[in-house]
Amino acid sequence: IMFRMVNMAMNMPSPAEQTKTGDDGFFTLTSLEDGVYRLVARRSGYASEHEKDVVVQTDRTSKTLTLVLGEGAQLAGVDKDPPGKPIVGARVTAIQETARRKQKEPPQREYTPTTENGEYVLDTLESKSQYRFGVMAKGFMPLFDTGAKTVEGKETRNFELPVGGTLKGIVIDKETFKPIADASVAVFVGEMNWRRRDTGKQAASTIVRTDKDGKFEMNGVMPGPIPSAQVKAVGYVTASYSQWTQNQWEEVAEDEVTEVRVELERGGIVKGTVLNADDKQAASTIVRTNKEGKFELRGVMPGPIPSAQVKAVGYVTASYSQWTQNQWSDVKEDEVTEVRVELERGGIVNGTVTNAENKEP
Repeated sequence: IMFRMVNMAMNMPSPAEQTKTGDDGFFTLTSLEDGVYRLVARRSGYASEHEKDVVVQTDRTSKTLTLVLGEGAQLAGVDKDPPGKPIVGARVTAIQETARRKQKEPPQREYTPTTENGEYVLDTLESKSQYRFGVMAKGFMPLFDTGAKTVEGKETRNFELPVGGTLKGIVIDKETFKPIADASVAVFVGEMNWRRRDTGKQAASTIVRTDKDGKFEMNGVMPGPIPSAQVKAVGYVTASYSQWTQNQWEEVAEDEVTEVRVELERGGIVKGTVLNADDKQAASTIVRTNKEGKFELRGVMPGPIPSAQVKAVGYVTASYSQWTQNQWSDVKEDEVTEVRVELERGGIVNGTVTNAENKEP
């Protein structure tokens, strides 16, 4: 879950379009292309409201969508480095805790930069909700809470980022020993917190990519053991290193360099086509399918596919899993597994933002 949190915090999406509500609370977005969107409404002093799976399609009649902003909470404080100097331009992020059954959905995130005095204010949090807070700053490894904290009213919290060490490594092909470029390396440093309760402890995690020589480097890594690390590359089986599989990497020491070597094995391939369930014509999805509705995934680990999900603009999401007894065929090493997906069309929603207490716009 920590890798997921850091990935979400590091890759904050840019809005496709944004606007402000008028005196009547009404808003209009006029330049959106057909697609499925996540709509977010924010105002200082109120809890942000998120509406997922909002479908925009030009050939359908629009409807009004109403967003209600409820009671908000605030967290404020200062970010400092170990000597106590304020950190300017750090990003403070709040990631709302979600139920385990909803972990596949993007979590709600609130974020703000620190000022020239290292100060920050997050005032769009949902009161009485649980959040994990974190800080990202240049020269430091992203630091996040290992447990969720309930916020209510106005609270103060200061962050101090620790002096770290350096983690360097190389990723190569296990058979040819050639370097693998653009591989993703994710590292978790700190204590695991499986119960997800507020323990007051923090852990650090980050994700980097290898260069053309297969090398990577992480600076400002929090000193301590590395209970979990994961390396991914297109066309290769994901490699995992952890304290439970007894192959974890060496500890990181303050102001020292720790070096690692990763060898990846080649994987299999999954290919398929996404079709419209009505007329059987190819339907283009948001990612991975081409104009003919075809897609290809390389480096898939051989074995069963317990879960798969397909989304497309204007269509109902299709899910395949071992629990619903419609899972895809197994993937075999160096072989091609092909699938066929038929999607059904969905509906459209739009609306107005109102105050939760007095129902005013």
